[in-house]
Amino acid sequence: MLRQVTSTITSKGQTTIPKEIRYMLGLEEGNKIVYTPCKEGFIISRATDKNNICPYCKGTGRCKKNKESDSS
Repeated sequence: MLRQVTSTITSKGQTTIPKEIRYMLGLEEGNKIVYTPCKEGFIISRATDKNNICPYCKGTGRCKKNKESDSS
């Protein structure tokens, strides 16, 4: 079983995912991860098509989709 691991948040709000976690999740450079809220905090998992990432902003939160097309 994996031991508890920690990482530090930088002044820019960034952190490094520890190597053993990246290995377990099969993460490589450029992969996206999903933070899913739960009672104890968040579950971090590898993003897949099942995670419903916005096709317009690719999960960045900077959606440029024209809101008028939502009403059609």
